[in-house]
Amino acid sequence: MSAADAAMVSTVIQVISLSTTLLVPIFMEKMSWRWIVCICNLCYVSGAVFFFLSRGTTVLFLLGVVLLALGIGTGFSACIFLFSARSASPAETSAISGFTQCGGYIFAAVGPVLMGRIFDISQSWNGAMIFWFAVLIAMCIFSVFSTEKSLILKKKDFAEK
Repeated sequence: MSAADAAMVSTVIQVISLSTTLLVPIFMEKMSWRWIVCICNLCYVSGAVFFFLSRGTTVLFLLGVVLLALGIGTGFSACIFLFSARSASPAETSAISGFTQCGGYIFAAVGPVLMGRIFDISQSWNGAMIFWFAVLIAMCIFSVFSTEKSLILKKKDFAEK
């Protein structure tokens, strides 16, 4: 892939992700949280499958990129929405948000390095893609559990100061 093509793919991902990030909170207030997260997971998994199967097929590659971008925007926005929807106070929201975003950004920073290391060891992207799919499946499972309508912290777990 040329540098110009990579820049175009990156632009497409950013535009689609931004669009869904702005729209998802509107749908989260009106629809079932679980359905939206399941749609997000479907976009992630099908996008990853199309991306993996594309191997020189431009249409499958672009379809995978678009689906992944929809999953990225929907997932990020739904996650941020659930911080406030499942907490009882602004202080609790900021505590949960800070904790989970810290872990998420550390994982996001380590992921590409780990995938690169897997590639260096195996000299093939197949191992890195299997690792990516495993992380993706785990993320899908945990995201469905995050849509319960109960509060994350109980009163005894968090005392406002």
